[in-house]
Amino acid sequence: MRVRTLVAAAMLVALLGGSPGPAASGPAVEVAAEGPAWAVWVNGRLVLRLRGPGAAARARQVADRLRALPAAARTVEIVPASGSVDVYVSGRRVVAADPAEARANRTSPSALASQWAQRLHAALSVRRLTVATPALVLPVGGSGLVEIRTIPPGRPEVGPYDPRVVELQWAGPQQLRVVGRTAGTVRVPLRYGPSQRELRVWVRPLSGQLPEQVEAVVTGDVASADVVREAALRSLERAARTGPGAFLEVGAFEPPPLRPGEVWRGGVPVRIRSPFALPVEGRVPVTVRNQVMELAPPSRLLVSNNPERIAADGVLFREVVNSGESVRMLYHHSNGAGRDKVVTVWLRNPNSRPAKVHMQLAAPGAWHDTMGVGHAAARRFLELLGRGAGYVLEIPARGEHRFTTQRTPPGYVVSGLLQVQVLEGGPLEVSVSVRTVYVLDRAVRWEVEPDDKAHPRGVFGPPLVEAEATLVVGEEWQTEIGRSRQLRDLRTGTLLEGDYGVTYRLRLLLHNPTDRPADVELVLVASSGPAYATFLVDGQLVDLKFVAAGRSAQVLAATLAPREVRAVELVTVPEAASWYPVRLVWRAR
Repeated sequence: MRVRTLVAAAMLVALLGGSPGPAASGPAVEVAAEGPAWAVWVNGRLVLRLRGPGAAARARQVADRLRALPAAARTVEIVPASGSVDVYVSGRRVVAADPAEARANRTSPSALASQWAQRLHAALSVRRLTVATPALVLPVGGSGLVEIRTIPPGRPEVGPYDPRVVELQWAGPQQLRVVGRTAGTVRVPLRYGPSQRELRVWVRPLSGQLPEQVEAVVTGDVASADVVREAALRSLERAARTGPGAFLEVGAFEPPPLRPGEVWRGGVPVRIRSPFALPVEGRVPVTVRNQVMELAPPSRLLVSNNPERIAADGVLFREVVNSGESVRMLYHHSNGAGRDKVVTVWLRNPNSRPAKVHMQLAAPGAWHDTMGVGHAAARRFLELLGRGAGYVLEIPARGEHRFTTQRTPPGYVVSGLLQVQVLEGGPLEVSVSVRTVYVLDRAVRWEVEPDDKAHPRGVFGPPLVEAEATLVVGEEWQTEIGRSRQLRDLRTGTLLEGDYGVTYRLRLLLHNPTDRPADVELVLVASSGPAYATFLVDGQLVDLKFVAAGRSAQVLAATLAPREVRAVELVTVPEAASWYPVRLVWRAR
């Protein structure tokens, strides 16, 4: 039978004051060498050091005894024994302070046992709580794990908190799973004995949803890499779901050009961001194939060029495109206001079923050079036209597509050419609108009245002028481009001066009837004023760039063998803001 002294009992009454904390498992115990001694740490506190022969084994034995203590073990006692003073916890012997250990510590066994008991009581009374991630941001429906560290190991008290915003689940002894239920912010109090912490959780909606995969169709003898890229971008924009105020960002990707029947597959980095929701990002698998498709020539030309200089917000142009119809549009406007404007070209589907369109789009960015931006649009459009290059786009039921949205600073100009064929569904509405940067798109519904200047605004007949001619060496020949006088507004009868946006297709026979080789050329003369010009000569792009008023630039040069007859095809489009008509002149070099 153990005999407990009155002195020991009285001392322990003072040591063990205080109420027990929440239920926990055994204490966290560590054993570490400290020079010649071996230390035992409990709940992060040093309790005792053992020295002399076998100290390591004795320290490990003490640690095992401490770890085996029941969760509620808190009562620490010192009990004199034969030749030593023992330390007990809740009736279990943990360690003995014998004379050898006391001499090594320069004290008596009783004093050493008392010191160990005090330290052990303090260590067992420790209640330490740490939240590894005190702030957590979750999407609605998402979850996250928060590590809750406690000394000694145990489960803290949780709450109160708003269960409508988050749901809490213990995923392990010290792991708290937090599930976001609805948008909001909550503070979750955590308490472990006297230690208190707070977990703050923000639950936010996602900015949108990325598609699992995307497919796109391009056309053309060769669909260049930029056409393939644009087709992929437009399909990603159509398939991605963005929340209010969110916008789509597509990272860099480099598809190859595609010939008919070829397919490209790749992963495209995509991100949806919003100031009001959490970002969504990932790589979307994209497949683009070049499909042979019979395209109809445009039956009408839509021109939006009045007012050319815009100051007020509103709709500049609106027209219906019928089912199965192919149309071409030319737009050209400058910002005459003191603030940045946004010019948008829309295609809207008011019907209850989706529509598919084939599109060829040449829309360079806003520029301060009105002739230069018109040239960039025409040059790009001829490249697409010469190859039949474009892409197919689906417009959802009662949905819309923005062909282009161009922010236009004061004094800058936007210009573009696009050709659309309705493959399925329809009719559709095409429109051009302008708004000040801080005005919402949906707020712009009123029409902007045209001014009394000669700039065109209307709907004209098929935008094609065709001609054939034989050019004979030694004979004079010339023709004008931009003065066909064939296209009139289908509603008002107004003549389209300059034939801007109209395709000129000239089939020429170059004939040398002589017995000698002949060096000849075909030149463009800027007969009405300064002009830019671009040609397809037998399918090859010839960019004449800027030609000053009255000056000439070479379109083609040839050396014809004796009696040779050579066929050449020229395709061009009068370019917005340049001075047309221009003359083509046949002459010897």
